[in-house]
Formats: sequence, C-alpha cells, structure tokens
Amino acid sequence: MAITKFSSPGFSFFFGESLANGVGLYFTNLVLKEQGLDPIKSAYRKDELSCATDLVGAASLSLVGKAYFQTHLDLMEHLTTKLSIGPVRIEELRKDGLCKTALLRTARFASHQMKNMVGVGITGPRWVRLWMRTDVPGVHELQILGGSGGSKSTKIEIKGGPGDKTAAITYPRSAEHPPLDPLTKYRYRIIRTGDGTPLGEGSFETSPASDGDTPQNVVIALMSCHQPFASDGTIEPKSDRMLRLLPRILQENKVKFVLPCGDQIYADEPGAMSLFKNPYLIRQVVPGKTSIKECSAEEVRRLYDMRYRTFWSTGPIRDMYANYPCYPILDDHEIKDSWGTHQEHSGPGYQKISRGALDAYFDYQASRILPPMTRMPSSFHYHFSYGNIGIFVMDIRSERFTNSRNQIYSDVQLNDLRLFLRNNCRFAHLKGCWGFKHRDI
Repeated sequence: MAITKFSSPGFSFFFGESLANGVGLYFTNLVLKEQGLDPIKSAYRKDELSCATDLVGAASLSLVGKAYFQTHLDLMEHLTTKLSIGPVRIEELRKDGLCKTALLRTARFASHQMKNMVGVGITGPRWVRLWMRTDVPGVHELQILGGSGGSKSTKIEIKGGPGDKTAAITYPRSAEHPPLDPLTKYRYRIIRTGDGTPLGEGSFETSPASDGDTPQNVVIALMSCHQPFASDGTIEPKSDRMLRLLPRILQENKVKFVLPCGDQIYADEPGAMSLFKNPYLIRQVVPGKTSIKECSAEEVRRLYDMRYRTFWSTGPIRDMYANYPCYPILDDHEIKDSWGTHQEHSGPGYQKISRGALDAYFDYQASRILPPMTRMPSSFHYHFSYGNIGIFVMDIRSERFTNSRNQIYSDVQLNDLRLFLRNNCRFAHLKGCWGFKHRDI
C-alpha cells in the first residue's frame, strides 16, 4: 500500500506490525471511498483491519491519524489514561498487544454509558412514582406540569454510595402536595438544583379512578430480551432499526403502559463482553480484580449497575422508560443465563453474584414499583390495577432452584397469587408476562 510510505516508523515499532498494517489499510480505504472507488478487501488482512477499526472506535479518527502519520504519543496517552475501562498499562499496548486481546473492543463497548436518566414507574389515579439516575449526587427537583391546580414540584436528595445514585420518588409525597387528576396526561422534568443540569424529562398518564372509568380500548405493550449488541460490542444494525421504530410504535398504538417481562439487560451476552468472561469489564469497576467470582456482593452490584447504564444507553429505550409507566420483572439474564436451573447456582460460588445482581435489579427496576427496603425480598412479585384490569406479575427467577421439587416459585408467592385472584374476581382476565408450570391454585 502506497500510504505506508507516509507513515511514522514509530507507530509500527511501538504498536506492532499487525496493527500498523491494519491502520494503513483503514486509511487506504478511506481515500478510495473519497474517490468513489471500492475498498480493498483482503481475507489475509481482515483481522488486522478489524483491530484498526476497533482502535478508531475506542480513540478517534484524528488521534489515530496523528499517531500513524506523525507521532503516537498523544494516542498512547489516551489509551493509557482515558479509555472507558480505566487505566491501561503501557505493556498492554506494545507489539500487537491490542490485536491479541479484547481490550479495544471492550473499551468501545464500555463507552456506551448513560449518565442521567428518568423513568415512570407504578402509577395510580392521583399519584405516580418516578425514577431517576444522576451522575452527581445532591438535591434534585421534580417538576410536574399539566392537570388542574397548575405546576407541582418537590425536591429529593440523591445520595452517593450503594445504589449507583438512583432514586425513586412518589408524588404527592405528603398532604401538602396537591394530588394528581385521574386519566390525565402530565409532563415532568427532573433537574439538579445545584447547577440546573436536567436529568431528563418525559410524560405519563394517570390511571382511571374507578372500574367504570376504564377506557374501552387499553393497549398494553410487552417487551423482553433487550440485547442489541453484536459480538464485537457494537450495536447490531437490525437492532438499531428496531429500536428507532420503538417510539413511533408505542405512540401510534396509544399504549397506556409497558410490561418489561425480563432480560432488560444481559449480564452474560454478547459472549465476549460477558461479566463472566471479560476481565477488562471487571477491572473497570473493581480495580485489581479480573473475575466476577473474586468480587464482594457490593462490587458485583456495581458491576451490574454498570451493565444497566450500558444496555440503557440507547435513546429509544430511555425514551420509552421516560414516557410510559413501566412495570418490570426480571428473568435469567438479569443474573445469568438459565439462572436457577443448575445446582451450582445455589452453591456458595454464586451467593455473592446473586445478591449483588438482585440489589442492582432493585436499583434500576424494582424500585419503580416496590417501596424502599432495607433488605431485599426473596421474591419481586407484585400486582397492580388499571381501572377494571388487574395484573399479577410473577417472579419465576429469584426463588428458582434445582432440587427434588425443581422449584420455580415459592408457596408464599403462590398464596399471594391465590389471594389476588380471590380479592379481584371482578377482573375479567389475568394478564402476566409468562405462563407458569401448572399447579392447583
């Protein structure tokens, strides 16, 4: 390639010949594209070009260009100090080290991180629970616009430490706050009072005040299995297209609320980016450790909190959570694939993983529905109503384990379901996220 004649010898000497060849081919194809010509396709150089593409994704085109054609010092500083996975040793960059590990791809994957976010949780006729995540702890103000009585506001302090700076607030908080109106559309926003930074804004509609007020047509959206990433940590094009259609689908169908039925994140996929396989993701959150099984329950919680920030970094997902009441429940990938179906999951090697994953599930999902807790429940099942529609959401993962009974849910949860059916016989249908193994109820 003629372009290599203009490259800096220092780039190949430091980063290695394979990466230098890949970067040379990358820039050659850029020139060919500008000239309207087809790119060079070489099976022999495929892996080298892929490594170069990962480098550009993890750093930037300008940094890589400067390193390749002039001096690599700025790129070296960026890779050692500014990657999303944390500090990187010089030794990890040298002599094609970047092409022999998942470091670059992991850095690009981990760069998908939302910082601030808002969401709508359980909603009643005259109240709503709103969820938020901030990158800076402190006092925040909730502002609600619409309905009778003008605008409404209240403040909440979001603390640092366990919980990943998440919080949920129910409005009205006390008798001094005016209640909301039933079946009314509201807009809201949450701002950080210290500097005026907006965490986000959205909308919600309150539920009917009585069975008779239930709209004739109620559209409920169900979703699950949110795993948009390809094996290299980038967003799959087909997933991107589907996500971009999500806001329009919800709006055109006049959806009243959403049931996220599990696998809202994947702790273990894509495989190369699994918390159970990728050491760079572990050390990003817990410096000095490279395996999730080495981590304490609180460290595991932080790892899973990071996973939520990654998987919820796409705009359409944040838009859905911000504008529709969402009633979630977990499935296996919120912990690990096929959770509870293997005996080892009940053993000591997974106790800290289970506890940390479920704490993170409460931080990002269950806190939208359940009240604040000092101790996590054994099950996250719950029920709610929307006018004359009653919904019982079963938790078929938290209490699942393999033994002589092969338990999927506990007798306590089953009794709660019986009680729900007995007390809500006026409801015509029972709706839920899953069916379940038949047992006499």
